[in-house]
Amino acid sequence: MECPACGHDNIEGSDFCDECGSSLTETQVKWRMVESGDRKISDPIGQAGMRSAIVVTPDTPMVEVIRQMRDRHRGCALIVEQGNLVGLLTRRDVLHRVAKPNANLTQLEVRNVMSPSPEALRETDSIGSALNKMAMGNYRHVPVKREDGQFAVFSCRDALRYFF
Repeated sequence: MECPACGHDNIEGSDFCDECGSSLTETQVKWRMVESGDRKISDPIGQAGMRSAIVVTPDTPMVEVIRQMRDRHRGCALIVEQGNLVGLLTRRDVLHRVAKPNANLTQLEVRNVMSPSPEALRETDSIGSALNKMAMGNYRHVPVKREDGQFAVFSCRDALRYFF
């Protein structure tokens, strides 16, 4: 990789120029942003290619929700009742509220563990507003209501994939 400051030819993947010590990482990030085209933080969430959400009802046993999250490699599940989002269950919830030595996961319902009343964004809301919500609330996932009434989840990983 050629250093933009001094022109020295460095080994690909180097973080700093061997000749002048300038950061090559910042340059690599800028180049990748240029390669991503016209993608902006003001773009709608719907353009970011969200994966479908795991959707369960409040009376679903925890063992079933955990199995779905594990099998589908998802970090959260949405709890929906009569078309309304009533809760969100994340890996953190499972670790902090469920992972106890004597927990009976077949008898425990997700309603007893979920975070109630999460706010959902619309797929027309900006990626920037989703990232702001994540940063302010210390969230990794934000529920998104699609125009067809279905739910999806926008994650930090979705944002990184979109921009990089």
